[in-house]
Amino acid sequence: MNKNSKQHGFTLIELMVTIAILAIMAAIALPNMSEFLNTRRVANRADQVANLFRFARTEAARLNLPVVVCYSDVKADGKADNPCTPASATNERGMSAFAIRGNLPYNTGRDELLRSTAINQGNKNVDVVFSHITFVGTVNAAAANNNILVFYPNGTFGYMNSNSGSVYGSGATVASGLVRFQFRDDLAADDAAKNRRSTTLLIDAGGRVSVCPKSNAPAACTAT
Repeated sequence: MNKNSKQHGFTLIELMVTIAILAIMAAIALPNMSEFLNTRRVANRADQVANLFRFARTEAARLNLPVVVCYSDVKADGKADNPCTPASATNERGMSAFAIRGNLPYNTGRDELLRSTAINQGNKNVDVVFSHITFVGTVNAAAANNNILVFYPNGTFGYMNSNSGSVYGSGATVASGLVRFQFRDDLAADDAAKNRRSTTLLIDAGGRVSVCPKSNAPAACTAT
C-alpha cells in the first residue's frame, strides 16, 4: 500500500446537498405516483366489471337463458350473497352474474350463479354511478335504483329497477341508447380529482361493452 495515497470520501456538505436533491425529487414524484396508482386502482375495478358484462352476454347465448348481472355482497373468498338487493347496490361491494330460470328475486335452488367480481372490499374506495343515455343524449339517472342488468339469449339487453317479477315483463326496459357505468375514486378530495381518475363503461342495446377513451371520448361518456 502506498503510504502517500490519500483516502477520498464525501464531505458533510456534499451529503447534505445530495439528500436535499433526493428529497426534492421525491416530493415531485410522489404526487404523480399516487395519482397513477389511484387511477389504475379504479381502472382495474372497471376492467373486471367490463369482463363480467362480456361474460354474461356470452353465457346468455350459450345457455339460451337470460343472464342477470347486479350488485351483490362479494366477500374476500369470492363468494357472493344478497344479489340484486338495495343494500348490495348501496354498498357496491361487487357484482354477480346468474342465469335465471324464473322470476326475480334470485332463487338459490333454481337459478345458477355463474361468476362474481369484487369492487369494494372493506372500506368503500370506488364509487359507481349508473345512468341511461338516450339516443337524443338525455341522461336518465332515475334508473339507478338497483341497476339490475339483463342479457338476453337473442342478443338484446335491458335493465330493471325492481328485484321482483319477470325479466321479460313490463318491469324490464329493453335498452334504447346506452347504459353507462362511471367508476370514480371515492377517496379523492374533490369532484375534479374523482373525474380525472375515473373510468367509464358504455353498454349498447346489444349488450356490447366498451371502455371510454381518456381523450376524444364520445359524447355519451361525459354527458350530464
